[in-house]
Amino acid sequence: MPKKPAVTPSPTIDLDWYLRILLFQSSHLLTKLWSRWLKKKKINLSGEAFAILHEINNFNGLPTPYSIAKSVIFEPAAVSAMIGRLENQGLVTKHKDLKEKHMVRVELTQNGRDLFENARQDIEAAGHDSMECLTDIEKEFLANILLKLRDHLLPQVYKQSKILVEYKINLK
Repeated sequence: MPKKPAVTPSPTIDLDWYLRILLFQSSHLLTKLWSRWLKKKKINLSGEAFAILHEINNFNGLPTPYSIAKSVIFEPAAVSAMIGRLENQGLVTKHKDLKEKHMVRVELTQNGRDLFENARQDIEAAGHDSMECLTDIEKEFLANILLKLRDHLLPQVYKQSKILVEYKINLK
């Protein structure tokens, strides 16, 4: 019985479409690596949960769930659900705002701070491997391109409801 020919993709593709595919594939692969690193270190924390802990850790003072939702890419309902799961895991606590009684504030517990810091260090160490194929100049160029793309897409998706952190890059 003759072999069936392998089905192959068309060798020609639009550049914009190709960039979307590459961004999706790279994001998916990095997410898989992220999960693998955390699992290997026996850290039971999703990428989304890590992002929420990261934002809470970086706030000056105790943020509200609303302020956290404004500073991350996730939807407000997803942020609230994640904060609830993190609270059930003992990683954050919610406090009533003393001035605004209808508001709650979110704080990392000591366990949350420890887990976040351990995960951050492990991911940072492992993350260097995933970027080692790039020179420092290429990394800076890529960061600037991705920032430009993110800032272009953000208002198309979220209007003006998101105010993401403008990080300062520590260049070597």
